[in-house]
Amino acid sequence: MAVQSYLVDACILRDYLSEFAAIFVFGRRYDIDSERISTVGGLIKKVLSRIDGDDPLAEGFKNATGEGGWLKVLGEYRDLVVHSAPLAHAEMKLHAVIDILQIDAEGAILLIRIPLPIDPQAISANRASRGHFSDFEEQFEKFAKAVSEGVSTIDAMTYIMEVHGELASLATKLSTESPIAYQDIVLTESDIIGSIKVIKE
Repeated sequence: MAVQSYLVDACILRDYLSEFAAIFVFGRRYDIDSERISTVGGLIKKVLSRIDGDDPLAEGFKNATGEGGWLKVLGEYRDLVVHSAPLAHAEMKLHAVIDILQIDAEGAILLIRIPLPIDPQAISANRASRGHFSDFEEQFEKFAKAVSEGVSTIDAMTYIMEVHGELASLATKLSTESPIAYQDIVLTESDIIGSIKVIKE
């Protein structure tokens, strides 16, 4: 469930960053009316489609939101786990795989993988066309069997680590365009409400 929550929250952040880029970056650079843009879809249709020429940030957004781009794939995974195959429907049968990584002749560690399908968009399209199973239990059993037999998947935690880095990098690039100057957070005694308790275990 944490994976599903992360994908949803990451797409909310994606849209906030897209709104910021539309209004404070591209809207000002190219005099584009972008006040009502609040999603990545709006950024693509109303802003990026109107920008031609050498703009590294715009090109970065176009690549990220184009076919196979990391922002597009992020949205496809979110749609998959929320709409096509909601993880909440799995109840107590959420799927994880435990592997053993041999460190040396005497030691090994356990690895826990949460498999995600390689092509989330294809599964969503299949599901929408009713080409997949209508019964969730049957669908889940088929997926679990496929994973155990070595079907191509990626680990959810590895994917989340990578996409989180991409989001952080994008936010850092956009922060240089902020109309509000960066300020260090300084906490003083006046910011502390109530008493401080130190608990020693």
